[in-house]
Amino acid sequence: MDNWLIILRILHIVFGVLLIGNVLFMTLFLQHRLKKLGPAVMMPVMSAILPVVTPAQIASYAVILGSGTAIALILRHASLGTFFASGWGWAILIGFVAFVAAGIVGFGIVTPAGMRLTKLGGSIKGRPPTPEEGARMQALGARVTKWSRVNVGLALVILGAMASARFV
Repeated sequence: MDNWLIILRILHIVFGVLLIGNVLFMTLFLQHRLKKLGPAVMMPVMSAILPVVTPAQIASYAVILGSGTAIALILRHASLGTFFASGWGWAILIGFVAFVAAGIVGFGIVTPAGMRLTKLGGSIKGRPPTPEEGARMQALGARVTKWSRVNVGLALVILGAMASARFV
């Protein structure tokens, strides 16, 4: 059992770093810089990045969810009574709820809006956008920015809950 637990923890940590690191980098650094450079630079960059990053994020999310659930069940022997009787269990629950919320925000709001924005940007290559297209791009960009920031907040809750779980 100990070997499985070690493997699960390594998977959980490595894919957690990959996923949350990517969210933090893209939201705090890349989006801001690309906006300053304008749509002529932002659209080709995001068109190149999204098809690679999105599947990696989905796979990372699945690995984190599966490994985290397995770790929690192994450590508490699938007994919810002992799970909620400890600070560790409550910290893990808070992290889990924030993780599920981040998945809903990321894959249900940010990713679809980003894909629509990229598709719209690709359809206006070589010409200026119409006023309607420009307004749609602005709205989609604002939606991606706003909900990406929400995900950064959720990522910080996740990190705080998981890092403190051992000590509460």
